[in-house]
Amino acid sequence: MEQDRFQKHELVYITGFIFLILSLCLFALTAYIFPYLIFKWRYDVPEFIHYLNQWLQIKHHFSSVGAPWLVVISFLFLAVICALIAQRASNRMDNQIYGVEEQKKSQPARVREDTKETISLLLKIIIIVIAVFVGALLFQWIISTPPPQ
Repeated sequence: MEQDRFQKHELVYITGFIFLILSLCLFALTAYIFPYLIFKWRYDVPEFIHYLNQWLQIKHHFSSVGAPWLVVISFLFLAVICALIAQRASNRMDNQIYGVEEQKKSQPARVREDTKETISLLLKIIIIVIAVFVGALLFQWIISTPPPQ
């Protein structure tokens, strides 16, 4: 018989469910606003989406193509973050219930070294991607000409 997850881990259980529901709602909202913002379809969307899109275009001088993409990507990013928090909470409960933490302590050192090597390689790749992006932005800034006044 499986242990009761709610009785042993009330806070983690509630946190996991809240973030799971929040991530599902944000994924649904992203899927709902995507055609409105990207393909310019006309239908009822929440008013704050329209205002957010206009605010990015007027206040921060985004283009009429860039602002909708930023809105969609920001909601998608929030949905992914909430889903990761929900997964982390679920995994934490499972690890405590099934005793996975004791097994992790007894793993051989070779697995830990492989994990460290993988993480270091991943960090190097991320740093290179960020450096290329910053380099491209700097190059664009250097060769750009100011608009006539």
